[in-house]
Amino acid sequence: MSTFEKAINQPGSTNVSAHFYYAVLCDKQKDTNKAISLLKKCLVIDQEHFPSCIHLATFLANQGENQKASKYFKHALKLDPNSVPANFGLGKILHALTESVEASIPYY
Repeated sequence: MSTFEKAINQPGSTNVSAHFYYAVLCDKQKDTNKAISLLKKCLVIDQEHFPSCIHLATFLANQGENQKASKYFKHALKLDPNSVPANFGLGKILHALTESVEASIPYY
């Protein structure tokens, strides 16, 4: 069991940083599904944790889950309206979903 697993498996663990960095590690190890699960847990612990939100949206978009990705990109924009990755990601998703350049232009 890794140090991250020990940290997040403690009863009542609410350490969002441990969950987040374990998700990053899982991504580096090509375990995207586990990373997604951990990022969702981060947002349960702290719904305003921007790094978890933007990473989750990006992972979902890369998996072709555009509706879910759109939800998280929009949430990221509520947290940081000037975020370039969130704006660009949402623009790209809206373009894919609507096949309309007009729907995505405000985000580019």
